[in-house]
Amino acid sequence: MAQVLDNHTIFERKTVKGTLKVLATLIDWNEIPLFDSCRVKIREFLRVKHLRAGAFQCLGSLVGKGMGEIDKLNCLKQAGYAEEVRDANMHQLHDYEQNHDTEDFDEEKSYM
Repeated sequence: MAQVLDNHTIFERKTVKGTLKVLATLIDWNEIPLFDSCRVKIREFLRVKHLRAGAFQCLGSLVGKGMGEIDKLNCLKQAGYAEEVRDANMHQLHDYEQNHDTEDFDEEKSYM
């Protein structure tokens, strides 16, 4: 999994998007510290148009973990997600300015 995320530019988009979906499922089932090495990539993918929906799915899994609200906010802040989430709507509007009727836009909008 880390191999695909670290080298995402050499893999097909479908492969990387699928890997992010699997990662989100694994985050749901396991302890957060197991994914420390992936958290930087998730933040990076929040800035990539075709990977943003998958990154948001991973964030949703992190936020859905059984921990207190303060701990969740600290997790998001420490990883630098807070700023990315704040700016995501602007990126989405810019990236899909001419293409609001695409499947990627709808998928990203639902996860956001």
